[in-house]
Amino acid sequence: MDVYLITAPNGKPPAHPDPNAPESVGGVAWGSAGNIDENRGMLWPAGINAVRSIDLINGTVDDFCHMLEQGLDQPLINETHLDGKFDFQVRADEGQQNNFTERLRTQLNLVVTPAQRRVEMLVFTPQ
Repeated sequence: MDVYLITAPNGKPPAHPDPNAPESVGGVAWGSAGNIDENRGMLWPAGINAVRSIDLINGTVDDFCHMLEQGLDQPLINETHLDGKFDFQVRADEGQQNNFTERLRTQLNLVVTPAQRRVEMLVFTPQ
């Protein structure tokens, strides 16, 4: 299936958290890509560049992927091979063009690319 892959091509992780930081706190801000269904008050799946900013303090790369994946139009697969906890903070300046994947690369040394992978899924069907 179509997925997004997140990799760390130079093996350099994002910043390590302050040892006194709280356990995995943060959030995602979505751009004006129309991914909020105002009638239902819920997130509508969008592409990776609809993300405006993300903050995750003291989280793993898997935590980061799960947080982002909640509003994406396809799964985000972690192929960074990075262990441990990190601070993930990617922000755009006001008025700056929204190119989340470019800011992710320059600010955190992480690369997101479209790809295809086999993904196990649990499917529920009504009876």
